[in-house]
Amino acid sequence: MAIDDKDRNLTETPDLVIGSGRSANKYKTDLIPPDLMVARYFSDKHTELESLIAKADDATEPLKSM
Repeated sequence: MAIDDKDRNLTETPDLVIGSGRSANKYKTDLIPPDLMVARYFSDKHTELESLIAKADDATEPLKSM
């Protein structure tokens, strides 16, 4: 189910966001939460992604303290 938030009256937190900014499409899943799908089918990719995000955070930390 797509969440229509053109009036900015969004009351639900979307489970899936595709795109960014005002043109982002936001979806709310009713049957299977995305976290369960990721854990079941993409656990190796999720672990790799978390590692890369941690490395990116570590790399940008010195820039934030400037």
